[in-house]
Amino acid sequence: MSQPKWSDDDKKVLTRLYTAKAPRQNMVLALGRSYKAIDSMIYRGQEEGWLKGVPKEFWWKQEGLIIGFLDIETSNLKANAGPMLSWAMKVRGEKEPRHDIIRKEEMLDKSYDKRIVQSCIDNIREMDAIVTYFGSRFDVPFLRTRAIGLGLDFPKYGELFHWDLFYQARSKLLTHRKSLDAITAFFGIEGKTHLDMEVWFDARFGDKDALDYVLDHNLADVDILEKAFDKLEPYSKWTRTSI
Repeated sequence: MSQPKWSDDDKKVLTRLYTAKAPRQNMVLALGRSYKAIDSMIYRGQEEGWLKGVPKEFWWKQEGLIIGFLDIETSNLKANAGPMLSWAMKVRGEKEPRHDIIRKEEMLDKSYDKRIVQSCIDNIREMDAIVTYFGSRFDVPFLRTRAIGLGLDFPKYGELFHWDLFYQARSKLLTHRKSLDAITAFFGIEGKTHLDMEVWFDARFGDKDALDYVLDHNLADVDILEKAFDKLEPYSKWTRTSI
């Protein structure tokens, strides 16, 4: 049985209780609505602008939260078999992505990716939360492994939060594939590039043109990652999951 439409008086009651930070149970009793209906109307009120503020359940919507959309490119799928080539991070609210890339001389002098792993860590530590795509299984453990191997201080448990958009896409969408390419194509988000493996091979040996190509791919990925997050954000409850 469907519930009656929300009247202006209902919205005023919700606003009063919400502003007073009343428990959900009080809202349910006062309005005669389900918990789900209350939460849905809070979302709607925030989107339409007549409900101000953010309850603790929606902590990720609070103003001032710094979110970085992170992606890395590597020379190997295993962190003990090859260095990171580049990283890029699009910070919400910033126009241009931050980034860094390995240099040929660093490959030759065997310092490899130590500098760029450190610069990536430094930028991650400025965030309250990072967003990746399949990053809980690749980007973050790869970075952590490289950092430990290079003697660098990677963020510890509880220092910042990490959201892996892959798992939200898997649970919230029913597309034929769950790759970033597939879901951005479905959303009509343009910008995904495809790597020429020959160019990728050259990049592993420090070819400048090839590395520039890899970085362009890296930058495009964080741009579309942010746009994909914007599409899926309203349909998920983002928990405080540590990096």
